[in-house]
Amino acid sequence: MQGTRRVKALCIGADVYTHLDPLDEAVKDARRMHRDLEGSSGCSSFLLANPSTRQSMLDILSSLAMDCQTKRPELMLVFYAGHAIQLSSGEIAMLTCDVVRPEMSEEQGWSVVTVADMLSAMAAGAENVEGLKYRASEIGQD
Repeated sequence: MQGTRRVKALCIGADVYTHLDPLDEAVKDARRMHRDLEGSSGCSSFLLANPSTRQSMLDILSSLAMDCQTKRPELMLVFYAGHAIQLSSGEIAMLTCDVVRPEMSEEQGWSVVTVADMLSAMAAGAENVEGLKYRASEIGQD
């Protein structure tokens, strides 16, 4: 149908953390958002519950972007419910379920995923998604 907005979404929920207090509703919220998006005309949504590692989050973002090479969406949406921290750089980072100490993860790049990380993973997966590489390289620069 012409004029129908095409949307690709990734809904992430993280409740069960190895070394942090668990959350009660994050996965439920992500499932609800996923279900609502899937029920919307022209929207395709993927669900990732309790991502165990940083790489698991980046891999699914890259896969989503690769899928966009053949079915280019008008909008790509990432929904996240879970623990997050503000890094010393000012960026907000999502924490994966394997995080031990968030402050050490920031220094080492473990168990945290920033917006710049997400854009870079998507750019790596979709060389032809217009403007994605440019925006990924500009995040965090003044």
